Amino acid sequence: MRFVENKGYEQLKSLNFSNKKVLEIGPGVMPHFKFIKDNPKKYDLFDVNKNYLVLSANSLKKEKFLVQNLI
Repeated sequence: MRFVENKGYEQLKSLNFSNKKVLEIGPGVMPHFKFIKDNPKKYDLFDVNKNYLVLSANSLKKEKFLVQNLI
């Protein structure tokens, strides 16, 4: 299963996120994060599980991503 997910996530490498606004719905523990090469201007997170929001926000902040909203 992880192999298939990673193949999908690899497509993120071809996208330019710089100066973009991103709304991540259901980020979970963000296994796809390592495939994002450009820092977006703004990164908002939405998840029904507050624990995942905290984990995701901490991961992004560690990499100097600007996390503005946790919903």
